[in-house]
Amino acid sequence: MMFLCRRMSSGLRPSDLLEIRRIKAMVSGSAGTIDSSCFQGPIGPTGATGVAGATGNYGIPSSLGYNNTASLGDVQTIQHGIETTVYWKNLDTLFSQGNTYLTYSDVSGFFQNVDPVRSNLLNVNGYVSFNLNNIGTRSVYGQLTSLSVVKRYGHSQIPSTADASIIPFTFNVYMPPLSFFQIIVKQNSGVPLNINTYTSAINIVRIDTTMLGETGPTGPTGDLGPTGPIGPIGVTGAGPTGATGPTGTTISSGSGPPSSTFGNVGDFYIDVTTGILYGPKT
Repeated sequence: MMFLCRRMSSGLRPSDLLEIRRIKAMVSGSAGTIDSSCFQGPIGPTGATGVAGATGNYGIPSSLGYNNTASLGDVQTIQHGIETTVYWKNLDTLFSQGNTYLTYSDVSGFFQNVDPVRSNLLNVNGYVSFNLNNIGTRSVYGQLTSLSVVKRYGHSQIPSTADASIIPFTFNVYMPPLSFFQIIVKQNSGVPLNINTYTSAINIVRIDTTMLGETGPTGPTGDLGPTGPIGPIGVTGAGPTGATGPTGTTISSGSGPPSSTFGNVGDFYIDVTTGILYGPKT
């Protein structure tokens, strides 16, 4: 025997509910289970939306790093008085992360912003090591090239010492699309000197990844601008003179018929005495 389960109406009295519960317990007891759906009310309305959560932390800045080490054969010779680009040989995999939108060429020594649309704001820092020499000075700086415009950043210079010279550099650089920068060194010891006799390194952090907000909504359409002034009258065209047209037909009149020599071919003649029309003449 089966009993149909019906949902309870809110109009039942407490005694009715108790009786239904007693009967249901007796019926379901024979089957060994209790059907709780008989005591389930209708689904309530959806609750109000909760408050927005707190803003999360900024993302991890993208970074790129390289280093040069004498033990790996990365020594580079710098001639006296010649500004020379530093060639970075070894990618620092521990420091490098994310997307800086930079590519590096170890043939040219250029770090280039390869994005054709967006600009990059970068913090660049590092150091270059020279070998032993106590004459002259050692210099290092960054150089940005954008659309043939050259700018220099973070110039550092120290006097030479009897020990190896390590020259630090640091600067922020704003890189327009497709621009590139390089690290340049110079020494005036009077003789060629090697760099990277100890470790040299460069670290680049893309700053704008930690400051870039969400894209704002599209602004409203602007008002229609006023009608512009009427333009000047154009120059009158001047074509070549056309060819002379054929001779037109003439209608003449007189008293009596026309003579055979009067008028031209195609002409007409009216005799005003008799009203007779002659023509066209052939």
